[in-house]
Amino acid sequence: KAIKEQQAKSRLEKKMKKLEKLWRNKSGIKIGSATSGGVSQLDSSSASKKAENAALNEAAELKAWLRSKEIWMKDLFSVLVSKGVNGPDDFFLILDETMDEIKREVRVLRAQELKSNDAKMRLENILKKFEDEWRKSEGKEKKKKNNVYDEEKDEPPTPSQTSKQAASEALHEKGKHLKEWMRAQQVWNLALYEELISAGVTNPDNIGSIKQKDFNEIVRKVKVDRFSQLKSQTARASADKLLVKFEKLYKKAAKK
Repeated sequence: KAIKEQQAKSRLEKKMKKLEKLWRNKSGIKIGSATSGGVSQLDSSSASKKAENAALNEAAELKAWLRSKEIWMKDLFSVLVSKGVNGPDDFFLILDETMDEIKREVRVLRAQELKSNDAKMRLENILKKFEDEWRKSEGKEKKKKNNVYDEEKDEPPTPSQTSKQAASEALHEKGKHLKEWMRAQQVWNLALYEELISAGVTNPDNIGSIKQKDFNEIVRKVKVDRFSQLKSQTARASADKLLVKFEKLYKKAAKK
């Protein structure tokens, strides 16, 4: 009787070990992680889930915008939120180098899933469309392979399109040095740039010559026309920080 009980116990233990092995293979949890390590993994997973839900709630506007443009991608959304971009109103926070960084980080996050050329192509199409929308929002020119007009494929530009393009290019050329300076000083913002151009400031060397009264009016217009539309607290804080930094540069230039 004792021998039979021992054999039954042995068979039960073997079945339990086999069952545990199958469970570990499915769950990916290694031996020893079911104790304190297992609790740690559960806690980490729970914290990650909470962080993800918080991001979705805070950046609901960004999620809705990505879906409306048919470029929703969870990894792209996460990277943008990590950069302080919670909606299209925050796009001014993205510089050219920031855009390159965003695309690189998304590619890294998606690397394991990009096993086919089709998957890689879909990702690149989404990233390209997002960059095009960002450039459109910030008044930047689209990156083009060439500017040659194809008579067979393209419709000829209308006079209004030509004049608008000419005006845009003239404005871009006029404030080229100012834009480069603003980017270098990390105070680039389209609304601020346009107000400076309107005030006759097309070169960074002219910033110090702005009268205090005119400077205050420029800042006021930027806040009213642009920053008042920002809905997230993070975006407002970033916008205020940018203006404070620009004011310091202005005062430094005015002393010279």
